[in-house]
Amino acid sequence: MNHENDKKKYQKIEVIANTFGIVALILVFASLILALIFEWKFLDYVVNGSGVLIILSLIISAIPHVMEKNIKIIVFDIIFIVIIAIIFYSL
Repeated sequence: MNHENDKKKYQKIEVIANTFGIVALILVFASLILALIFEWKFLDYVVNGSGVLIILSLIISAIPHVMEKNIKIIVFDIIFIVIIAIIFYSL
């Protein structure tokens, strides 16, 4: 019974994290479109902030996998987070 309550709690947190991730993706795409049209310099800050939100949402959405101790999915989550971080902050 307690395990089900924990799972529901983490599912609520995961839904909130996924919402933040979707909003961040929309901000990134909108910033890229506006950057192509207007060349505003402050859009770089918006994209960097959105990258932080995307990475944070990926980390939060990995919490249920850690709680279930699903090693394959945890490794995939870590690899995906590292790839996204490299894309946002190294290119």
